[in-house]
Order: sequence, then structure tokens, then C-alpha cells
Amino acid sequence: MAEKRAAPLVIFDCDGVLVDSEPIANRVLAELLTRAGVPTTTEESMRRYTGRSVAEIVAGLEEDLGHKLCDDGSDFVEAYRAGVFAGFHEGLRPIEGVAQALEQVVGFVGPAGSAPRICVASGSRPDRVELSLRLTGLHGHFEGRIFSTVQVPRGKPHPDVFLYAAKQMGSPPAACLVVEDTVYGARAGMAAGMKVLGYCSVDGSDSAALQAEGARVFGSMRELPGLISDWLK
Repeated sequence: MAEKRAAPLVIFDCDGVLVDSEPIANRVLAELLTRAGVPTTTEESMRRYTGRSVAEIVAGLEEDLGHKLCDDGSDFVEAYRAGVFAGFHEGLRPIEGVAQALEQVVGFVGPAGSAPRICVASGSRPDRVELSLRLTGLHGHFEGRIFSTVQVPRGKPHPDVFLYAAKQMGSPPAACLVVEDTVYGARAGMAAGMKVLGYCSVDGSDSAALQAEGARVFGSMRELPGLISDWLK
């Protein structure tokens, strides 16, 4: 009797892979940092901080500065979250082509005779991920299968959240494919023993950095179904 193959699982990051949240989040972060005495543009924030949690960013800056970012007693992280949520309500959009790609992927027939399962494993808090997916019409694809680094001891680039998602979904790491857009996420996926696809919509240093981490880079969500189909073979 042939050995039964493990059910394949595709694990999606959320920010920058499913939803175009990074420009909004980094605009809010840059404005707050500038107000706190650390002049930062949105472009600088995108380059320096994408893929890192705001708590980690704040802790690092405060260590470098030797004082709190907010000396008036306010909570920088909560101000950031409130600003991001407001920005999402005003104009969050899905990544171009991702809705169509998801429709194709869930219709595939894998080697075991069933469609690959999909889930989300994000560095963002669950409430932010839920809001993002609901606002962009993607929530139905992932309902009940949303995982966050708040559920594990360490965030990306550590593999904890990907390993946790795979365990909850009942798939071994070798049967998992991660779709990421940041070096931190790609590093986490590789450390988890999973294959990694690196989404990079603009050629340049990000593409090279993702490749250096071991990810197979692609530049359009129109390519994603074909890449997943090849992985399933």
C-alpha cells in the first residue's frame, strides 16, 4: 500500500501579501515617530521597519535614544494601532489579484486528491488581521484559520508562528508552503523547514534579499496559482 501523503498547507502572511496595508501602517508610524522627535518619512519607515512589530520598533528606538518616545505618558503603541485602524477603514485594499488567486488555489486537487488548505500566520495582532480581511472581502477564505505571533513565545524571524499554525492545522512542516513578502518572514519560514515563496511586486533590493533567504521570488499574484500548482506536484 502506498504511503499516505500529508495534506498540503499554504500559509499566508497578511500585511503586504493579502492586503496592501504597509503604505498605510508606515505612514501612521512615520507621522507618530516624527511627532515624538524622530523625523521619519513613510519611505524610510517602509525601508527600515516593514516586517517588524511596532512594539519591537519602539523598544529598539527607546534603547537607542535612552528615553521614552512619549514623555507625556501616552502609549505610542496604542496610538499607532488606533491610527492604523482608522487608516484601514478609510482606504485598505487587497493586494491586486490576490482574491482571484485564492479562488484558484482552493480549487486545486492535490496529490492526496484534495485541495490544499490555506491559513494566515501574521505578525500582527488577531484583531488587526480580522479587520484587514473583513474590509477587503477576504475573510471568508480564512475564517477560523487565522494565527498570530501573540499566540507564540517569539515573533518573526523566529519560526514559532509558522510551526504553531502547521500544528493547529495538522500538517507537518515539510508539507507546508509559506507566502511572505519580508526578509523576516522568509527567514522564519525557512527556519520552520518549509518552502517559501517571496512576493515582491517591484524588482530591486527586496527581491535580492528574499532570494538570499532562500525564497522563490515572484512579482504578481497572477503567478501564485501556478507556483502553488508546481509545488503540489
